[in-house]
Amino acid sequence: MRSINDLPRVPLGLLPTPLEETPRLAAAFGGPRLFVKRDDLIGLALGGNKVRKLEYIIGDALAQGADTLITSAGLQSNRARMTATACRRAGLDCILLLCSNYGTNAPIGNLMLDAIFGADIRFSAAPDSGSPEALAEAQAIANKLCSGGRRAYITEVGGRPEPLAELGYFVGGLELATQCRARGFEPGTVLLACGSGGTQAGVLLGLRAVGLSTPVLGVSLAGSAEILAGRVHTLAKHLAEWLALDIDLRPDDILVEDRRSASGHGRPDRESVDIVRLVAQTEGLLIDPVYLAKVVLTYHDLIEDGRIDPAHPAVLWHSGGGVAVFMNTESFSPLVPVAGVPESGR
Repeated sequence: MRSINDLPRVPLGLLPTPLEETPRLAAAFGGPRLFVKRDDLIGLALGGNKVRKLEYIIGDALAQGADTLITSAGLQSNRARMTATACRRAGLDCILLLCSNYGTNAPIGNLMLDAIFGADIRFSAAPDSGSPEALAEAQAIANKLCSGGRRAYITEVGGRPEPLAELGYFVGGLELATQCRARGFEPGTVLLACGSGGTQAGVLLGLRAVGLSTPVLGVSLAGSAEILAGRVHTLAKHLAEWLALDIDLRPDDILVEDRRSASGHGRPDRESVDIVRLVAQTEGLLIDPVYLAKVVLTYHDLIEDGRIDPAHPAVLWHSGGGVAVFMNTESFSPLVPVAGVPESGR
């Protein structure tokens, strides 16, 4: 395997993040022992698992002599907020191209934090942050900076030859394996949110690299399971080749569930809001209504379907994003009844 210790990296997170057991939530669901991987406690800009990828991306940008980082994202993107913060930690300027495909441009939530951290916020006409139009806008800005003697680094737009984003999650998979073994168990399932596919690809390879056969199930935020599974497989294969890992992942090794994706990315539904309150009132744990809420709901669905191994603990990967709660304050009014919360959880 390629030595990753020699790669440029900027420490940004408080690692390893905790692996916490949630017995009251497990009892409410009637499933096996349940653990939560707490990347919301990673320690940068209110937390979130994007820190893992940014450690390598920022490291690479500095190694290339960049003074400005350019990225494209949605209006209320957690990644944009964390990128702006990471740039401040590293002494880089940050330009955010924010697309209006979802989210609100009101000065609240992540958009407000982007401004507090001093990002150069520009509103993009591109239909999506990963579109060719977004890449063209980013490249035009980089060219203009270059002509003025600056050096820009474009990330998360149009892809890169080095799978640095997936690498951060690969290291996270190694970290999780070490923690589970220290607690004396091999997880029966790891569930996490799947948007771009990088988190799932990295974690899956990290577990496989140390001999764990644990299924890693991605929960689609938007889009079909078939399309996302293909994307995850491509990313995982690329990462394995880049790391020189002797791991052959077949398409059927990639598990994606899309039953909770109908509301779309960035759009919490009623059930998501209710599950946020259930988790909060059983475990004192705040999850977001956009990402992890759909993961928890899918986990409950799979228990009811008999698809969760009752003999082995499950792990839910908490990817952060709690800022979204404050962007949906009307949904969390104390006057709204708490559907499905058992009396023991109140």
